[in-house]
Amino acid sequence: MPWSSPCVSAFTILRKRGQPVLKIRQDNLDENKKLVKCLKCKDWKLDVQVEYTARDTPQQNSLAEQGFTFISSKTRTALNAANIPQDQRYRLFSECAMTMTKLDWLNIVEIDGVIKTRFVHFGYGLPKFAHYLNTWGEAGTIKNGKVGKTGNRGATCMFIGYVNNHEGYCYHMWNPVTNHSAKHAM
Repeated sequence: MPWSSPCVSAFTILRKRGQPVLKIRQDNLDENKKLVKCLKCKDWKLDVQVEYTARDTPQQNSLAEQGFTFISSKTRTALNAANIPQDQRYRLFSECAMTMTKLDWLNIVEIDGVIKTRFVHFGYGLPKFAHYLNTWGEAGTIKNGKVGKTGNRGATCMFIGYVNNHEGYCYHMWNPVTNHSAKHAM
């Protein structure tokens, strides 16, 4: 099997769902040329038309680039609102950015007169966590068992995200004392 990427896998899944990717517009960086080579190889055989954009054109800095900036801004805002110390931000940035991305899926947009969330427009149902939304950085207690008669039976942790492929009420919680995160149902 040749080199692959998440894009090739996603394109294959979309083709099987009857929603093939017909055209890609991208810059001509080496990794993008490698992707095109992979798409056209004998193992994948994906018939995708590829267009390359010129350097410093609006195509390279339009909606996708604005989306990255928007998610990064939301991430910094959530870290500020949760009063995360500067030395912990690097550790928590990726979890926060993933959570902000998942919340961005729930934005309601109108496409061809139909008003739905982005996730539903793309052909998926509403994510399970959509019915159990929390504020990033809020405190929660997770059970950790009984420690004697007078010991704590839980630890105070911070909500840092939603768990993939679980029920909506399962969350990623971060314990600032142990500096570890874990999946827990609340």
